[in-house]
Amino acid sequence: MIVGVGIDILETGRMARELARDGGGLRDSVFTADEIADGERSARPAAHLTACFAAKEALIKAFGGIRERDVSWHDLEVRYRPDGTPKVVLHGAAERLAGRLGVKHIRLTISTGEEMATAVVILES
Repeated sequence: MIVGVGIDILETGRMARELARDGGGLRDSVFTADEIADGERSARPAAHLTACFAAKEALIKAFGGIRERDVSWHDLEVRYRPDGTPKVVLHGAAERLAGRLGVKHIRLTISTGEEMATAVVILES
């Protein structure tokens, strides 16, 4: 059964500008060390982080908006399987929230282009 669905789209250029303007604060507050490292290994680091951010936003929407104060951006992590498909890894308060909602599977798809990244999340019980 579907527990929630979320979608997000974000401009890569906007994220690149925010990351450059910010001096690392946004990057470090929103992305995990592994997400940042994956981005740094990527041919297009800003596009990679844009896709991660879009996935996190889609996940928040699928949860119906996270109102719990103890859920942080780092509790929502985007990783990649060996075959290159994206997956969501939940930590801390986000993992507990998913448990309370009965979430057993999280489906994530990400599409990236030169200018945009889109992510769709489906939460299943």
